[in-house]
Amino acid sequence: MRFIILQCKDDPAYFIATDPHHVDQLPAKVCPDGAEAQRVGEWDETEIREGTFNKEIARNTINESGFYRFEAKYFDVIEQPPAGYAPAGGAA
Repeated sequence: MRFIILQCKDDPAYFIATDPHHVDQLPAKVCPDGAEAQRVGEWDETEIREGTFNKEIARNTINESGFYRFEAKYFDVIEQPPAGYAPAGGAA
């Protein structure tokens, strides 16, 4: 599956995953607070790091409802650590 990832503008830790078939059918208020979502990228599922979100649940949810919402409080889907993040024993 090819995932299209959108990010909620008012909460940058909140993301929406969909696919090319459903992206034009997303509800206007897809973010939980009703904020706009902006497209951050499109990736094949093999390109998304394990643990970013549950790809099996995402596939099933997208097939059923057209989108899958998830939070990424510590790492975002483009694999960049948040500002100020320093791994244990190392610098950011």
